[in-house]
Amino acid sequence: MINKPIQLIIVSDLDGSLLDHHDYSFEPARPLLEQLAKADIPVVLCTSKTRAEVQALRKTLRNHSPFIVENGAAVYLPKVQFPIQPQGTEDAGGYWRKAFCEKREHWLTLLEEAKTHFIGKFDHFAAMSEARVAELTGLPLGQAAQAKAREFGEPLQWLGTDEELIAFTQWFQERGACILSGGRFVHVAGDADKGRAMAWLVNEYREQGEQILHSQQKQIKAQHHHPRFLQQIQDQFESLFQQHRACQVKSLALGDSQNDVAMLEASDLAVVIRSPVHEPPKLKRQKGVLISEKEGPAGWAEGVRHWLSDLKLEQQVMAGDSLSRQAR
Repeated sequence: MINKPIQLIIVSDLDGSLLDHHDYSFEPARPLLEQLAKADIPVVLCTSKTRAEVQALRKTLRNHSPFIVENGAAVYLPKVQFPIQPQGTEDAGGYWRKAFCEKREHWLTLLEEAKTHFIGKFDHFAAMSEARVAELTGLPLGQAAQAKAREFGEPLQWLGTDEELIAFTQWFQERGACILSGGRFVHVAGDADKGRAMAWLVNEYREQGEQILHSQQKQIKAQHHHPRFLQQIQDQFESLFQQHRACQVKSLALGDSQNDVAMLEASDLAVVIRSPVHEPPKLKRQKGVLISEKEGPAGWAEGVRHWLSDLKLEQQVMAGDSLSRQAR
């Protein structure tokens, strides 16, 4: 049996996963990140962070892949990689944006109402100063300002008991919200999650390549009219379409906390990264899952290497070979 070429899409949580829980370092994963970039394997950052935060981090990480913000509330696709606008997206500067839920203002209105029912039980970013956000997150003031720049949901600091949090969650669920507990904060947001955003993005990777081929074929045919040449074009593109359709697109998700469960369950392969502050989240799935031995970015690198080896991609990645060119 001939093995089909694989296009691997890595979708990764940040805090406690690719970034260290305590100091936000990614040094243990840096060499592997560089090798993945040379091999043209996208590393999609999928996080509770804002667009402003992720754009700054992408510069630090030298990451040029699409990204998912605010726990799956929106996906941002770089136009240079996705030249054809996907259906249901909006123009967001250099990106196409796919939104999955209501904007932040909707939830802020409900939080004001919730304050009369859960008095003194929570504080939230919109009501905090940049200095307070910096204190809670350990971020410098400039980065704290980026963290406050929410577009869809709202993080809050829970000050009540676990039992009161259950009641708070039920109150918001009755009003259409999803409540997720991350590594540091509780997040109030709409009906969106990392799993659904990831699934949409992986499908766009499948479809965009074929759409680009169709567009190129149409452009070339419009420039040439000789029947023999048109037949050659048809044959060449038919071969390209067959190669594209033969390529398997596989998703690998990595995360460490409860708000990563949806994408860890939905991905083809998963890595649950150990945390220094809480137990690994429990998944329903049993196949295609690795629980790392190491924590944070060291566990991230451990998990990615495990699945690269399992998929027989490790040698190509370590050599810096482009897997996308090999697939072609």
